[in-house]
Amino acid sequence: MPTARIGDVALTSAGQLRGQVLNAQGLPQSHVKVSIGQLNQQPTLVSTDEDGRFTVQELSAGVYQVQTSHGSGTYRVWAPRTAPPSAQLGVLLVHDGQIARAYSSQGVTQWLANPWTMAIIVAGAIAIPLAIDSGS
Repeated sequence: MPTARIGDVALTSAGQLRGQVLNAQGLPQSHVKVSIGQLNQQPTLVSTDEDGRFTVQELSAGVYQVQTSHGSGTYRVWAPRTAPPSAQLGVLLVHDGQIARAYSSQGVTQWLANPWTMAIIVAGAIAIPLAIDSGS
C-alpha cells in the first residue's frame, strides 16, 4: 500500500497558514468550512471567503491535517524562514463531492501517488493564482 504524500508549506512571516479551496474545474469555493488540526488536538475551524481563500493565524510548525467535507491533505508546516526551497506558500485543496465519493480513502491515496496526477495539481496550483492575479 503506498504511503500518502505530505506536502511542505511555509508559514508567512506573521505565522499564518494560507490556503484556497477550489472545485475540480478550478473555481473558488466560498463559505466552505476548513478544519486544520494535529493528532490529539482540537482542530482550528475557519471558512473560506468569496475567493475560496482561508487564513489561520498564529500557527506553529508541525504536521497538520487540513480538510473540508470533500477533500483533505496532510502538510508539514514550516516556521517562517525555515522551510526548504521546495515548500509551497499555501495549501490548495480540491473540493469536489463527486470525486471524493468515487474513491475510497485507499483509492484516493493511490490516485494522488501517481506522479502525473501530482504534476497536474501542481501546474494548476501555479496557473490558477497567476491567471486570477493577472485578471485583477
